[in-house]
Amino acid sequence: MSHNDTETPEYLFLEIPVKQVLEQDGIQVEEPWGRLYINAIHEGRFGDAIWARYHMLGDVEDGKVEGEDMTVAESIKQDAIGYKQHDREDFDKAVSFYKEHTNSGDGHPEVLEIIFGVDREDVSGIKLPPPVG
Repeated sequence: MSHNDTETPEYLFLEIPVKQVLEQDGIQVEEPWGRLYINAIHEGRFGDAIWARYHMLGDVEDGKVEGEDMTVAESIKQDAIGYKQHDREDFDKAVSFYKEHTNSGDGHPEVLEIIFGVDREDVSGIKLPPPVG
């Protein structure tokens, strides 16, 4: 799968273009996460790419997202719920994209399953602010 490095394959969970990561344009990227993000996008391993995305800006320490008392998986789920509630059209596009682009070589298929689970779930009773990003 080939992607234009100036664009993102999907705009909610992979909102940072590869070119911006390569050039560290406006962001400081932690390695090896930046390289893992780029490689995963180029290889169509989008669970791995999302996992790397949540780590590459240095916001994860000891398995927890800084400023939020939650794991990366919990943060992905919370973001997915927020997107479903506040940006339904783009969330539906993201779900469709990931369903069409699963890859047996993905090391983090559970990340996509989190997103698919939120898609199937009734989240109307969960009160969350819109995700930042």
